[in-house]
Amino acid sequence: MNKNTDQTVMKQKIVPASSLHLLSPVSPRKSSSTSSESFSHEFTSESKIATISFQEVGGHRQAHEPTKRINPFNSTCDDSEPTSSSSFATDTGIEAIDTSLAELGLAEDHFLLNNVYFGLSSVEEHVTAIEKCKEMILKLPENSEERKKLVNTLVHLRHELQEIKDSSNNRNAYKDVLNHRLEKKKTSNTKLFCDCCSNAIWGMVQVWYQCKDCGYACHAKCLNSTRRTCVAARSSGSYNLKICPEAGLSKQSYCCTECKNSIAFGGLNAALLCDYNGLYYCSNCHWNDLAITPARVVQNWDHTPQKVCRQSYQFLSRMFVRPVLDLENLNPVLFNYVEDLKEVQKMREDILKMKPYFLACSTALELRILCKLQDRQHFVETSNMYSMKDLSDIFTGLLTPHLREIHGQFVQHIKSDCVGCQAKGFICEVCNDGKVLYPFDDMVSSCPNCLAVFHSDCFSISHALCPRCTRKLKKHQLRAEQGINKNDSDDNENDMDNVSNKPVSDDDVS
Repeated sequence: MNKNTDQTVMKQKIVPASSLHLLSPVSPRKSSSTSSESFSHEFTSESKIATISFQEVGGHRQAHEPTKRINPFNSTCDDSEPTSSSSFATDTGIEAIDTSLAELGLAEDHFLLNNVYFGLSSVEEHVTAIEKCKEMILKLPENSEERKKLVNTLVHLRHELQEIKDSSNNRNAYKDVLNHRLEKKKTSNTKLFCDCCSNAIWGMVQVWYQCKDCGYACHAKCLNSTRRTCVAARSSGSYNLKICPEAGLSKQSYCCTECKNSIAFGGLNAALLCDYNGLYYCSNCHWNDLAITPARVVQNWDHTPQKVCRQSYQFLSRMFVRPVLDLENLNPVLFNYVEDLKEVQKMREDILKMKPYFLACSTALELRILCKLQDRQHFVETSNMYSMKDLSDIFTGLLTPHLREIHGQFVQHIKSDCVGCQAKGFICEVCNDGKVLYPFDDMVSSCPNCLAVFHSDCFSISHALCPRCTRKLKKHQLRAEQGINKNDSDDNENDMDNVSNKPVSDDDVS
């Protein structure tokens, strides 16, 4: 390097890494406008020496001590050689455009990365780069390689901008604390209390947060004091079916289960028992909320609300509509003592038998007849799973008449309204009385193999031997025998053909 070149390097302005944003004439930040213009001028002028270098660490760039480096946005270091942009300007008569993304503030090395990282961080920088990229695209001729590259760059810039906006919205909308998705609130028409400090939340004057999943509410100042894990994260899909499994304060070291404060019987820090899990809590964690516990319902059909802690109350509220109780396995004797439960069980079994009719019927699909049970979707999927809401509605007498009405509408569609469904009935092949039977009728039995329907008495007389299955078995055996006989006759014919086609030898003639 000669003396003139050394002087040129010494005169070059060392640009900090923070100035490597967009090279637009109008900068979003007033303080950086001058530096951006001078930086753009240095990179697009006749000077070919840059004093900026970067160090790549994990797909990102970090600035370090400035070193001498050839400008990557120019094709050569010789001032006399024209660039591709200048040649394009010469051919088309349009002002030269630097298609190497220098005017966008994008380093060429960044563009060549696999993850297409452009080194931009803010929304304003992306917006300015997108506008500049659109202007450059309009100035380039169609079907040119430079224009295709810029279009690809524009797509990635817009994608990055949308990701930044989405991540910013998510961060501003929720705060993650112990798996709680806490949403910021400002006002409230209902009276609320903080789940952390138990004090009132004045929504008009206080900022407070509420969990999107479990309903946990607290003051903004109590966020860092939260000790309760979100019940939505620990919901295992099953209940504790032991009736108040109390263990005693000694097992808890005379401390609250949740906040670990000292508790005892009597005094200010009174120990309060949770009827659901049998543990003791302080007054801040146990507000004497009343809830129906699943263990008492399944074991005793006892729907009396019991006092539970806040954590159990939120868990039971979240699980209230989930069908996770299999009564046939948990307590099958319960159906013999609760008549409404037995009736609901029978109607649910009938609905499952009607379901194939509705799925094969075009009229039922148009009417969307199964959507009448959309609030209890598990009724059309299984007959033995119940939710706490189902059992509570059965106990209060709300579910039985509602389900009875829907069951009657289903039966009317199959037996009266729809001709196609009527034609799918069965005739008892034991007594042959001519009456059309359906699988959901009373006093009927179905063959487990072919699903044919018979009267229960007739099916028991036949010793559970289905005439239809017997007839099918005989036909199958007959076809098998006919197939064997046919194969034997074909083999004999082939043998005769082989003998007739066998060439005659001299010995046979003699």
